[in-house]
Amino acid sequence: MNPAKVVLSYVNPDTDGVCCAIGYSALHTDFEPIYLGALDNETRFVLDLFGIKEPRKVERVDAEAIIALVDTHHLAQLPKELNPQNVVEIVDHHPAGDIAAFPNARIQNEPVGAACTLIAEKLRQYTENVSASMAGILSLGIVSNTINFTAPSTSERDTAVFRWLSDRVTIDDALIMRMFKAKSDIEGISTLTLLESALKVFKFSERSLGISQVEVADTDSLILRTELVKSLEAMRIVKGLDYCILSAINIMDHTTTLVPSNRESAVIVQNALGVTFLDGLCRVDRIILRKTDLVPKIARVLSENR
Repeated sequence: MNPAKVVLSYVNPDTDGVCCAIGYSALHTDFEPIYLGALDNETRFVLDLFGIKEPRKVERVDAEAIIALVDTHHLAQLPKELNPQNVVEIVDHHPAGDIAAFPNARIQNEPVGAACTLIAEKLRQYTENVSASMAGILSLGIVSNTINFTAPSTSERDTAVFRWLSDRVTIDDALIMRMFKAKSDIEGISTLTLLESALKVFKFSERSLGISQVEVADTDSLILRTELVKSLEAMRIVKGLDYCILSAINIMDHTTTLVPSNRESAVIVQNALGVTFLDGLCRVDRIILRKTDLVPKIARVLSENR
């Protein structure tokens, strides 16, 4: 019996990762989209809106499965049982990945705002048969990951492919606001669950960094939670991380609030970004992303301090 072929993103994938996996399976129909962890409210809103079935949830990746990865190529973000030798293709847009860990993979890792942009470009190249529903989820994946084209990672390729998709589906401001409302619905989610679901882990030589990036319309609804810092630090300890940071992005006014779990985490961010923490947090009047700001700059500081 031939091994299964699956396409997936990191554990607890976001809208970009999930829509990428579905888009990849449209190009490669023998690959089944799957996910581990949980889907967030925004992702479910997007899939329900366009009548797209959720990828199959699994508890483990089959040891023999042939694998395609989208929106990640970081071992620390993947399930431990996943065999990197079985990965045959990677489509990603993040820095500091583990390229050497995937010797059998064809790797596309390019600096665009959304991995959905790369999948949509492939669809544009290889087929004209893109349904309105597929165009819809890829469009909203791009809008979500670029924070409606305001994030510093946004590229001309993101806007160009969004325009191409717009010939097949209408994405207006009212719809985008409905999606962002779903994204911001965190009231019934515990602080620790929210932080864990938004966490990505990065390895730098002997150091490990965890960053929870939460994007909501009202960051105070998270920042003012009394248990926030304790939850961050508890997560750092349980995950065995050297540093842990929350980056809370306000998708309405495009500001960012950074919260470190402990003093060491604060120092590394201060050295990397040149910011100052007051009463345990730092508010910055721009969008600060993991992939464009925190990861590359913290990696540079850690490299200089080795």
